Amino acid sequence: MMRKTFNTTAVCIPGEHYMVDISGRLQKIKEMIDAKKYFTINRARQYGKTTTLQALFGYLQSEYYTVLLDFQTFDASKFKDGNIFSIAFAGSFLHALKRNRLSENTALEKACADLKNAAVISNSIFSLKELFECLRDICAASDKPIVLMIDEVDSASNNQVFLDFLAQLRAQYIERAWQPAFQSVILAGVYDIKNLKQKLRADEEHKYNSPWNIAADFTIDSASGSASGRRAASLSRIQIRCFSPAKAGVLPH
Repeated sequence: MMRKTFNTTAVCIPGEHYMVDISGRLQKIKEMIDAKKYFTINRARQYGKTTTLQALFGYLQSEYYTVLLDFQTFDASKFKDGNIFSIAFAGSFLHALKRNRLSENTALEKACADLKNAAVISNSIFSLKELFECLRDICAASDKPIVLMIDEVDSASNNQVFLDFLAQLRAQYIERAWQPAFQSVILAGVYDIKNLKQKLRADEEHKYNSPWNIAADFTIDSASGSASGRRAASLSRIQIRCFSPAKAGVLPH
C-alpha cells in the first residue's frame, strides 16, 4: 500500500495525501447546488479550491451530471474573440461531460452531436449566442440536471470575451423559469468575480460591467494551512459569493 504524504502543492488526492474530512463542506455546497445557485469560490492559492471541485465531481454523481473545466488549459489565443472561445469551450464541455456515467439517452446524444456539428460546420459564425442555445438544448435533453464548474477563471478575466461569457450565464440564470439551464454554475479562482475591475488595466476599465455584481457572501470551512512546510489538517475558510438577480442578502454561515 502506498504511504500517504503531506501535500503542499496543487490538488490533494485522498488516496495519496493526508486530508481533513471535507464531507461537511461538500454537503454545504451541495445544498446550494440543490437550490440552483450560481456562485463563485474565492481564496488564495493552496486553500483547497481545486481539491474541493474535484471532490464535488464524485460527490454529485448520483444526482447530477457534472462538467468540470479548467480555464488555465485554454491558451491565450482561445480568448481572442467569441467565435474562437465558443468553439474551444464546446469541445472541452463535450469532453468533460463524457467523464460522467451517462445513461443511454438518445435525445442527449443528439443534442451533444448538434453542439459538435454547430461548432465545426458553422465554424465562422459560431459564437456565444449559438453556444448557449446548444447548451440549453443539452440541459433540456439530459436525464439528470447538469452542474457546470470552472476552475482557474482568473486565467480568462482580462478578456472581454470572458465578461461576455458571464453575461450569457447571467441571462441563462434569469431566464431559467422558462428556458432550460444548468442546475448550478460554480466559478473558482483567486479573485472575486465582482472585483474583476482590479485586474483590468486602466485603459480597459470601460470593460467592467460584471453580470455577477449582485451577490450575497458567506464562508465555509476549508482544509488548508501548513506546519513545518507541510499541509496541516487545520481549517481555514473559503469565500462563497452567490449570484442573485434579486436584492443581495446575508446567507447564514
